[in-house]
Amino acid sequence: METLGAFLDSAVARAPASEAVAAAPRAAVTGRLSWSELRAASREAAKKLVLAGAGKGTRIGLLCTNRLEWLPIAFGALRVGAVLVPLSTLWKRDELAHALGHADVQLLVMLDRFLRHDYLATLRDIVPELAGAAPGALRSPRLPALRRVVLLDGEAPGCARWGELPAAIDDPFLDAARSLMWMDLMMWNAALQPHLPWPLAYVAPNLDVSAIFHARAAEDEWLLCDSDALVARDGLVGCSGRVWSPSGRLVASGSSCLFCRPNPRYEQDLERRRRWDAKQQRGGR
Repeated sequence: METLGAFLDSAVARAPASEAVAAAPRAAVTGRLSWSELRAASREAAKKLVLAGAGKGTRIGLLCTNRLEWLPIAFGALRVGAVLVPLSTLWKRDELAHALGHADVQLLVMLDRFLRHDYLATLRDIVPELAGAAPGALRSPRLPALRRVVLLDGEAPGCARWGELPAAIDDPFLDAARSLMWMDLMMWNAALQPHLPWPLAYVAPNLDVSAIFHARAAEDEWLLCDSDALVARDGLVGCSGRVWSPSGRLVASGSSCLFCRPNPRYEQDLERRRRWDAKQQRGGR
């Protein structure tokens, strides 16, 4: 299995100076990135996202047109193990509200406006608490998962600015996040049986990982993971895992503990599932 971050690393190894992406918002090219520049920009974006609170499993919403920043932010989110939630710039209020709530977006990176669309005004209508919130401390009953809003352009109360987010993380730390993500992944497979129907009766909100990084693996195209874990649906689950390079070098090893508990939103999620099933039976109307 190859991650998109590993794909980008391998593309740089093959042709670092070759053009990877060109941005032409109005028929004329306004910016270009080579593969090496794209990777550098994605690593910069990953550092900003980590210091903004993102990590393994964080749901990052991206409301952005086909600008040059889109790919670096997307690759940066995936590099740190976050879940990227692309949002259509054509959506109206109710569609955007549904997507943000249904996906439990925790960090939203967005344009303030585009053409006739005022996304910031739409978001304020959905979560009026944004105007009075400190950046990173949003609390809204309408979107309980959303904590931070970051603007790519402009500025507004309650929002951080992408260009001002710090990126003071050493590269070895960022590389270590890749190994940690894979060791963590093995744990979730042990905690939940595959293909369980949504909603889940049990959730696992806390995960403690203790890891030792033996060597860097930034240039390896893929990594091999193995682990030993108890299979359980609830209660405490323990796991020990190892991450190997293609040459058989031990990159990281460690252990983790996961505690599953009853899903406090199970009844709410179940009602949403029933409404969804009923809608599908009516042909999606």
